[in-house]
Amino acid sequence: MPGGVSSVREFGVDTNEQLQPFTGSNRSVTTGRIVRTVVAGLLVVLAPPREGPAATACDPPSTRVLPVELIPQEHDNWCWAATAQMVMNAVGNDPVPQCEQLAAALDKEACCQNPTACDEPGWPEFWKFGYSATVIPEGTALTWAQIQDQIACQGKPFVWAYRYPNKCRAHMVVVVGYRTTRQGVKSLKCLDPSPTGTGASWYITYEAYTNGYAGVHWRHYLDVTKVGPGATPIPKPACDARRDSAETKTKWVGRKTETKVAATNVKENKP
Repeated sequence: MPGGVSSVREFGVDTNEQLQPFTGSNRSVTTGRIVRTVVAGLLVVLAPPREGPAATACDPPSTRVLPVELIPQEHDNWCWAATAQMVMNAVGNDPVPQCEQLAAALDKEACCQNPTACDEPGWPEFWKFGYSATVIPEGTALTWAQIQDQIACQGKPFVWAYRYPNKCRAHMVVVVGYRTTRQGVKSLKCLDPSPTGTGASWYITYEAYTNGYAGVHWRHYLDVTKVGPGATPIPKPACDARRDSAETKTKWVGRKTETKVAATNVKENKP
């Protein structure tokens, strides 16, 4: 989206990073009873296994990167459609074309024939293509345990949208992995649909992520699952940039330098 290209790439691009195949198992439950747990604010009811001995709970490794394909945005405002396309391709083998997502969002049939006429910002509308998702509200960063659960235990990437301070505009990327170096530095692996037509991949330290690198965590889309027709619609978020605190706006000053340092440290401290 406009304004997201230069800022995002200040993290540094890690184009040589090799994605490792996901081999972790799904979380399991105790035999003979139903287990209820809360994941990222969503009550999940797990049924007991049908047969066999009880399996152990998911024990996430210190490093996990999912084999998700990087798909660049095709037009300047289509980061949201590209991130949704990457996630749906990863979890459902269903890479819904970006122009089809625009046609559904804007109710314009000609977006694939004349995409420049549909170059507009928006939000992933997973339900229109038979997917459900859990939304984390504005201002909330995920805990390290939540990230490990989503990536390693569930084997799913997620969408991270962040808003620039004092503005109702955002950029979206797909988080596909995490790692902890021998020096103890925690970081997230992101696939960025920007720049238009090429995309990029980079790491961001967990500390920089939790500090709301671009000012405000706007939304996370977690636990994207293919459920078929009848998926529940997700309302678009409201935005009132006037609510941004003076502290948030001040933190943006010098952010480019901070993120460059964070990215450099992560790349130098290989696990």
